[in-house]
Amino acid sequence: MHLYQITQIKPSPADHLISLDVEALGAIPHQDQLVFFKGNGGDTAVTAIESVKKTGDNKYTLELAILTDYIEIDLMEIMPGKRLLGGPSKDDFYQLNLEQRRQWLVEVAKSYCSKAVGEYIAAALRQGVGLVTAEEGRGNRTGGSRLGGSPDLPAGSRWPHTPGGLPLGLLAQFNIGELRQLPHITALKDFQGEGLLSFFVYPFAEGDSGLLQKPGNYKVMYFPDSSAMKKQPEPEELEEAVWPDPAFCLPFDVLELPSSETATRDNAGWSPSDLRDYGYCYQICREYLTAADYRNKLLGYPDQLPELAGDKPPLAKPGEVLLFQFDCTDPVLDMMPFLGEGVLYFFIKDTHLKDLHFDEVRLEIEGA
Repeated sequence: MHLYQITQIKPSPADHLISLDVEALGAIPHQDQLVFFKGNGGDTAVTAIESVKKTGDNKYTLELAILTDYIEIDLMEIMPGKRLLGGPSKDDFYQLNLEQRRQWLVEVAKSYCSKAVGEYIAAALRQGVGLVTAEEGRGNRTGGSRLGGSPDLPAGSRWPHTPGGLPLGLLAQFNIGELRQLPHITALKDFQGEGLLSFFVYPFAEGDSGLLQKPGNYKVMYFPDSSAMKKQPEPEELEEAVWPDPAFCLPFDVLELPSSETATRDNAGWSPSDLRDYGYCYQICREYLTAADYRNKLLGYPDQLPELAGDKPPLAKPGEVLLFQFDCTDPVLDMMPFLGEGVLYFFIKDTHLKDLHFDEVRLEIEGA
C-alpha cells in the first residue's frame, strides 16, 4: 500500500511545485505516481509526484505539482501529520479495467480505514454503466441505443399508450447485446438477455411528478430480438408536443459505492472518523475512478439528491436495485418542458431483473 505521512513542509523549489518530507508507511513513492490528499473538510485532491529523493530509512523528499491537469491544491490544507495516499502512475490510472479499479479501492479501504469501513466498502461496491449524452440528432439507427426520439418496436406492435389512450414518449432504449459486446462494459455480463430495453414516460406531465408516477403513465418494455425492430410514425400528439429528437449516449464502465447518507444509515455504530474515511473513499471512487462526470446510468446506485437524502427514506425498497437513472436537466437532451427538473429513478426487484420481468418496475422522482 502506498501511504505517506507528511513530516515537514519545505521551501518551494518553484512556483508550480511544493516540497514535502514524508515517511513511507508502506511501499516506496515513485515519480509520476498520483497521490490523493484528504483536506480538513473531507474533500479529496489528486496530483502527481514530480520528483523523489530518498533521505533516510523510509524517508523521502517529494516534489508535488500544485497546478496540474487534475486539481489546484489548497496549500492551507497541506501540513505535517497529514497523509498522502499513493495510486498508480498518472499515465496508467485511467487505463485500469474495472476489476483492477475495484481491487485498488478495496486495498485503499482496508489499509486506510477501519476494519468495519473496509469490509463495508468491499461488500458494497457495485458496477454500472455511466451514460454521457454526446449529441442530439444522432443515435437514430434502428435497434440502437439512444435517449429520446422515437422507439423501435416489433413489426405490427402498437405504440405504447396510457390507459387513457395518450401516447407515451420514449425516454431511452438500450441494445443490451451491443452494450455487452463493448470491451470496456462489464456491468451487464450477468444480464440474461441481449434484446432491446426501452423506457417510456408520460410526455404531457409538465413536471407534475404525480402524473408521471401514475400507473400506466410509464412503462419499461423488453424486446428479446433487437434485429426484428421497425420504426413507426410518431403519433400526432407527440409531433405537436415537439418531443426531443434522439440523442447519442456514450456508455462507459463505472464503479460505485452507496452515498455517504446511505452508508450512515447502514452503519449506526460508525465513529465520526469512520464516516470521514468512508466519504474520502466515496469521492475517490466517484471522482477519480471514472472516465467522465455523469448523471444518467444503468445499474449502480441511485444518486439521491444530498439536500433531500437526510429527510427521506432510501429511494430503493428492500430487494430492489436501480435499473436506470435519468437527470431531466441533461444539458444535451432537454426534457425539462415535459418532465420537469427532477431525476427519474427506475427500480426493479433483483429477482425480476434476473428473470427479465419488467412489468413491475417502479418509478421514483426527486427534485421535480
